[in-house]
Formats: sequence, C-alpha cells, structure tokens
Amino acid sequence: MDTQRIHPYENRAVLKEYYAKYLKDVRKVKDSTVKHYFDALSYISRYLKEKNLLKRDIYEVMDLKELAALKEILYKDPDFH
Repeated sequence: MDTQRIHPYENRAVLKEYYAKYLKDVRKVKDSTVKHYFDALSYISRYLKEKNLLKRDIYEVMDLKELAALKEILYKDPDFH
C-alpha cells in the first residue's frame, strides 16, 4: 500500500462525495439540506481564503488539529456570520 498522502486538491471530489453520501444515508437529510451544507462550506472556504488562512478551500485541510484551529478563528472573528 502506498503510504504517501494524497494531495488535498485530488482528494476534494472524494471528500465531497463521501460527505454527501454520509449526510443522505446516515443523517437522512434531504438533498436541499446537503446543498445548504455545501453552500456553507463554500462560504467558509471563501472567507478563510480572503483571510489568507487557506490557499483554495476547506478541503485542503488534512489535519483535525488544523481544522479545530480554523474553527476557533472563525468563532472568535466578529466579522464572520
């Protein structure tokens, strides 16, 4: 098995597909809810990119500690809504 990490940009489609499947199959949400979740992730990605905290989007984050740190930054930012 190749232990090299998959480049985050190559991983994006797989993550999106898996997350949509999870939301539909496990959480039993409607397609419209899945769309709203992805819209929110796009908004968060744009916001973090504007703050120079991401290069492209949230899908490049490969570490839960980094994800938690970004969440903390967003929660503390009064301009984030």
